[in-house]
Amino acid sequence: EFDTASRDGIGRFVAPEDGTYRLLVRDLYRGGASSPRLPYRIQIRPETPDFRLALFPQPPPRRDDTDRQIHLWTPVLRRGSTIPVRVIAFRRDGFDGVIEIIAKGLPPGVTASPARVAQGQAATTLMLTAADDAPAGRSVVQVTGRSRIGDRDIDRTAIASSGRWHVPDWDQERGNPRFSESLQVAVVAAESAPVTLTPSETKPIEVALKAKLRIPIGILRQGEFTGAFKLNPFGHPALDKARESDVPEKATNAVVEIDLGEAQLPVGEHLIHLEATVAGPYRNNPEAAQAAEVAAKVAETEAAQLAALSKQAEERLAALSKSENEATESLIAAQARTAVGTERAATEARLSAVKKLDEVKTTRMAAEREFTQSQASAKEADDRKTSTAALAKAATEKAKPRDVSVRVYSVPVWVRVTSPPTPAP
Repeated sequence: EFDTASRDGIGRFVAPEDGTYRLLVRDLYRGGASSPRLPYRIQIRPETPDFRLALFPQPPPRRDDTDRQIHLWTPVLRRGSTIPVRVIAFRRDGFDGVIEIIAKGLPPGVTASPARVAQGQAATTLMLTAADDAPAGRSVVQVTGRSRIGDRDIDRTAIASSGRWHVPDWDQERGNPRFSESLQVAVVAAESAPVTLTPSETKPIEVALKAKLRIPIGILRQGEFTGAFKLNPFGHPALDKARESDVPEKATNAVVEIDLGEAQLPVGEHLIHLEATVAGPYRNNPEAAQAAEVAAKVAETEAAQLAALSKQAEERLAALSKSENEATESLIAAQARTAVGTERAATEARLSAVKKLDEVKTTRMAAEREFTQSQASAKEADDRKTSTAALAKAATEKAKPRDVSVRVYSVPVWVRVTSPPTPAP
């Protein structure tokens, strides 16, 4: 996941005695043309023990020995979940001391477990845990490493990295990371972890060398993740030989037993993590499906109301058109009576018919505009009803339960391995 291979060599030279030494540099690949524009550089310096740190969100474990994918992964926590962040230590010039890992700027409700790069080791896992009531949000997190070199305390800020794209086979394509000065960590409050693993002991567990270590674990299940699963310990290379612990279906607690005679965990303090793959039905964003259904019903109701208003406007326009025809006929009759006589009554009737026709025309034109507008609104509402219904159908289909496998992690457990008691003489 984080390829640091390089053809640049580095070595340590101790002069056996005072004198003059010659250093010869050769290109063992002999793959390029000789040119002053293609120089080799060599740096000779005194030893300066030091270290640098890099980190990346740890992707899910490989499915099997043939899985060579490099996944894109982001540090996003559900409520009650714990996620791992891998911290890599680049030791320089023989430095092999312990490096304490510190995380600052975590989102509200998120805590970081104690973490350290053990003496002589090159990596560790930093666990981030979201509380059951952690609010949604994100933060820029800075991770630093602290150690003592000689008589000085040294702090180094870790460089964060993530993949640029998914790599299907690392034998065919190297991973290409991008770097940043900090890590973005987010919390999703709409979901809780399907299974939460919580150590029952908060104080360090003490066990004798080569004895059996027992770690009690509380298990909180959410939704329908009720199946059996296996717990695997990790956090030290010796734990690769530890056996899995079975957790029965619907169990809410378990005890992980590690035979230190097999695992060969050395004397000292160790942080042990537990991981498991749990299976169950998962609904992808059911809230969105519910919201889409509500929006579809609202659009359907609105479309029906606007269609009814459009129908009323159409009926009113038809009635006004009929009234306009009647007013036109009345005006024609009044004009005919005026043409054959000069009676005052006939003239008044004609003027009244003209006024009536103007009023009806004005009202009918307003009704026509209202009908045109109501038709357009009804058409928009009908289109909106169709589109929201399609979105609701798609969201409902997407939110249907489907079987998934999820990787879950515990908060780390402190274990103190002690030397066995010396037998009495």
